[in-house]
Amino acid sequence: MHENPSYSEQEVLYYAASLESLTHHVIARSVTSSFTGSLSTNMSDITEHPGKGITGNVDGKRVSVTNHSFVDEMNISHNHEISLEREDHLFVSIDNTLVATILLSDTIKNESKNTIKE
Repeated sequence: MHENPSYSEQEVLYYAASLESLTHHVIARSVTSSFTGSLSTNMSDITEHPGKGITGNVDGKRVSVTNHSFVDEMNISHNHEISLEREDHLFVSIDNTLVATILLSDTIKNESKNTIKE
């Protein structure tokens, strides 16, 4: 995770997981399960953007968890040294500023070998 010094890793996960808890997408479930604390119950103005991400207010802050293409589309302020051309990352912004990227990874299950043979 790349962090903005204004927010700790736990704070970023709190906001991202709280927002992602409102959707059933498999990636959202991964983000939510990676946070071990209590999620916010103070959320409003939630919008799912199919194929792009989710936005909403969490504890009075405007939060978005999106893919790379939606960052510029939403005019989110970011350090241009951070590559937005990463399809294996989620981009977390708070109050219209990119604060973190979350690397997505998947492991190959043991039973996949047998499935491929079939």
